[in-house]
Amino acid sequence: MPPSSSPAAAVTGAASSATTPQRKEVNAMLRRLQEVLSGRNSGMNQQPRFNGPLLDQKREDVYVLMHQQMSSMR
Repeated sequence: MPPSSSPAAAVTGAASSATTPQRKEVNAMLRRLQEVLSGRNSGMNQQPRFNGPLLDQKREDVYVLMHQQMSSMR
């Protein structure tokens, strides 16, 4: 195997001497692995958007609940 070949090429190269059902299984696993890895990388590039109004609403809700609880303790 040349030094510039990828690990996936090594697996498929090793699978080429295997029977046809095993080769199909290896190819399916490699495709699935590539899908998972590419999906993870694309998700890391996207930043979640900051929702200021939602934060304000949550803050107000907590403030109201806190004062309701405190007034019931008196």
